[in-house]
Amino acid sequence: MSLFYNPQKSGPGVSKNEAEMKPFFRFFELFGRKFWYLTQLNALYILMCLPIVTIGPATAALTQVMIKFNLEQPIFVFAEFFSAFKKHFRRTFLLGIVSFMFAAVFIVYALPYYSALAALYPGIESYFLMGMNMVAGAVFISMNSFIFPQIVRLDLSMNAILQNSAKLCLFGFKRNFITVIMFVVTIFVMFMFYPFSLIALPIAPISWLAFLSVFNAYPTIQKYIIVPFYESIGERNPEQPAAVLPPSADESPAIFKDLGGKEAPIDKKKVKTSGKIIK
Repeated sequence: MSLFYNPQKSGPGVSKNEAEMKPFFRFFELFGRKFWYLTQLNALYILMCLPIVTIGPATAALTQVMIKFNLEQPIFVFAEFFSAFKKHFRRTFLLGIVSFMFAAVFIVYALPYYSALAALYPGIESYFLMGMNMVAGAVFISMNSFIFPQIVRLDLSMNAILQNSAKLCLFGFKRNFITVIMFVVTIFVMFMFYPFSLIALPIAPISWLAFLSVFNAYPTIQKYIIVPFYESIGERNPEQPAAVLPPSADESPAIFKDLGGKEAPIDKKKVKTSGKIIK
């Protein structure tokens, strides 16, 4: 993984049968490759959310780009963002306003209030109320992790999306738990270093959290919704790469042998630059 990618430097190549990375290592490998795009998308997202009422379409657009990153599909990042923003504007306009209001009430009012209440009046009731408040916040984060990816990728009614999201919160509990913890830690850090944390807001951490959220949530959506749908109609999920099958006996032998992953990096110091010029 590297945050500084040099397209002029040759690498060892990619093997066609390379073993799939573990999720932990794949996340950081993808994060490193997309780091500068994530930084730019963070600023773009904030810019598109400035009227507040456009936070829903902006979130849908950011989610669409993150899904393409996660699937490692070819993408023109900013064209994809604005295309998704326009396409999902009407459907996510009201949802974004409702989500923003809930998040604002939770962060600005409910969380400080119940925390102070538990500190002033320690007891079972105070801790219970604070705990219920935290659970509501966790459910909100979890639900949104599944709502927006379904909106931009699936043709379902909003009622079906909400029902699916509630179930997927349970089915993908382990992955979703990581997402919730990282959101909580980020909010805590932002509060701890306020107002200095606002300086970093244009470049982080919104896009980072969006990337993490999609990385953890979308595989669950694929497993329980997308893959079963294609299996029911007898087709392969187009989001998954086709399996590499061995050649059959009646096939002609290959003229060229695929040496993917065996290429040696070019040592520019040893490359001869002089020679005969073709006329």
